[in-house]
Amino acid sequence: MEIKLDDAWETAERFTMGPENDVCITISGDTIVGTAMNPEDRLFNHSNELPVFNGIIAGYDRGEFGGKVAFIPNSGQEYNLINENFRGFYTLEDRVFVLTGFSHMFSDKGHIYEIIFSEGKWQAEQVLDLASCPESYLLVDKTLYLATNRALLVIEDNKVKESITIEASWVGFYPNSLIKANSKLYVGIRGGMVSVGLDDRKITWYSLGRSEPQEPEQAP
Repeated sequence: MEIKLDDAWETAERFTMGPENDVCITISGDTIVGTAMNPEDRLFNHSNELPVFNGIIAGYDRGEFGGKVAFIPNSGQEYNLINENFRGFYTLEDRVFVLTGFSHMFSDKGHIYEIIFSEGKWQAEQVLDLASCPESYLLVDKTLYLATNRALLVIEDNKVKESITIEASWVGFYPNSLIKANSKLYVGIRGGMVSVGLDDRKITWYSLGRSEPQEPEQAP
């Protein structure tokens, strides 16, 4: 099915840095729509808790103050698995993976770990060094599309199959949402959206008309 763009999208020149709103993209029916939000209201786009058979694996991101990934058992003592800022979970063929990362000032790093139950406890094994902080991701079948501060990564079998660099100035656009459609990868960023052709690598920038920021929904 062909996915359309909402009429509010307008093609644009490459954005310049400024106080633009963050734009989160979603599919409504067969149409890609965008919602502008104030940067301070930016929502975490993935759950930070993953239930397992004997408890919960929980992730915490406290920015420059540090974070962690820990196991919280149904009974017994909590223990840490990773002493890094949590950025997201995903599962693939019953295997559990966690993204971690940190970007501040001159520091920009990220990793993928596999969470394994072995010898009676949960353990973390690093499977990939991302070299930049993960910002948003999308798992399609067995392929992970990952937007870091510096590139779009196509990851298969825990290996970077391809690294697509948008521009040197990609840092600071804070990718927050991804959609794969029409042989393209669409990325919601600060100021609008960018699409990247997965076949031809053509890059197109979009601004969002009628882009007054929306108030974040409150949990019931």
